[in-house]
Amino acid sequence: MAANFHDGCWMAKQVLIGGGYIASWWIPTSFFEDFYLPVAKWVSAVFLLYQVILMLNATYKVNERLVGNYVNDPSKCSCVILLFVTLGVVAGDVIWIITSFAAFKCPAAVVCQLVTLAAIALMFVLQFFKAREDASILTNAMAGLYALYLQWITLSSAPDSACNANNGAKGSAVLQILLGMAVTIFALFMMSAAHPTGDDPKKVEEEARAAAAAAP
Repeated sequence: MAANFHDGCWMAKQVLIGGGYIASWWIPTSFFEDFYLPVAKWVSAVFLLYQVILMLNATYKVNERLVGNYVNDPSKCSCVILLFVTLGVVAGDVIWIITSFAAFKCPAAVVCQLVTLAAIALMFVLQFFKAREDASILTNAMAGLYALYLQWITLSSAPDSACNANNGAKGSAVLQILLGMAVTIFALFMMSAAHPTGDDPKKVEEEARAAAAAAP
């Protein structure tokens, strides 16, 4: 019954969603100001922590796929792709760091950027001590790129115009929304693509062999 409700009953689901949306028109504004906004703030903080885990898993999935293609490909194509992606991500880190220091120059912003830079450098240092066997320059660079994205979102959202030149700029707000959507979609796509389905090839093959052996 649970599977049927999950995979079907779309008309009932649409009626529930549409009814809830229409009913929300009569919710008083005080509900959103006194309850919804504070709850949304804490829920978004929890989701941000979850997104960090998703992005870290995504970096290792990308690295695993590219390195696996390089190992199994006798040609040089996969090697070139791995090298190109790694250099591209590292270059993105360097460019974002430079442009960030140029855009946010107040003491608080500089301290924030120095802490982020130290954390990124520490990831590369720990790689040489084999803190994680499947870590690589690519995984560290992708994790650093995500850290720089979070830093940029933080500094661009600061209400102090003396510290944040983008304060009140509509283009900056739109860019923050678009980048946030892109990061979330990328993380969820990577996790859903890597999640195993019920049709495990090894299990199907074992079941086929067992059926063949049991056949007269």
